[in-house]
Amino acid sequence: GKATGTVPVAFCLFLCYFQIEVNKMPRSAREASPTSCYHIMMRGINKDKIFIETRHKKLVEELMETLLRESGVEIISYCIMDNHLHLILKGELGDISFALKKINTRLAMRINKEHNRVGHVFQDRFKSEVINNDQHLLQAIRYVHNNPVKAKMVANQKDYPWSSYRCYVGSDKGILGKDVVEEVLTIAGGIRNFTEFHNIEDFTEFLDTNEEVDNNRLDHAQSIISGFCLDKGIIEIGRVNQSEHLYELISILLGKSNLSHRKIAGLLEVNNNLVHSISRSPKNEE
Repeated sequence: GKATGTVPVAFCLFLCYFQIEVNKMPRSAREASPTSCYHIMMRGINKDKIFIETRHKKLVEELMETLLRESGVEIISYCIMDNHLHLILKGELGDISFALKKINTRLAMRINKEHNRVGHVFQDRFKSEVINNDQHLLQAIRYVHNNPVKAKMVANQKDYPWSSYRCYVGSDKGILGKDVVEEVLTIAGGIRNFTEFHNIEDFTEFLDTNEEVDNNRLDHAQSIISGFCLDKGIIEIGRVNQSEHLYELISILLGKSNLSHRKIAGLLEVNNNLVHSISRSPKNEE
């Protein structure tokens, strides 16, 4: 018989119902930290450089100082980059979420007014990871403070004015609480140990933009290759793909660099199939 249109209408109603139910689904709960400390990363929407102007970075600091403290959240570390923001905060998750929403709203109002735009300035929800212990805290602080150094914006952490590094090594504690600074420096073993610790190379992965994660992995791989060549007496890195140590180096990179097979092959200028075959050897599949 002729189609009556009943099925399409019913199907459309089902899709509408399904969409409503999906939108009602709760977001995954964030993991609670055993130390009450969290590493937070917030990125500009559409990868925009929302903090490229000095006045916007100053505004972020002002909002953090007032709104986080009003919510009972302690600022342990921060770094304001051009298109994203790193924070290490201590407090209850609910208080942190509430404060960050207020910061987002205030920033959006100011920036949208200046640039005649609407909507949020940050992309999605803020990302967070828990800080498990004192050593993890120090590593996370170092990672946050080293962001502009790794991005080659400055040569030294103290040269970047939009992070909390100077709060720890100078007399002005900035927007950090004096008690917070003293506690962290005590954990680190004093200012001298704190500064020396910041200059120790560390490729531990922390929350960051996808681009920065990729760059850090490439830096780590380059460091592995350089150390391997030095250990094996290979003077020119380009000659490694002609040596009998090639398989060993590929195995090391597979185990330590977190790079894809394609990127490892590109770094060593070898065929991707070779890297893939080595990855499937019994030793590397363990």
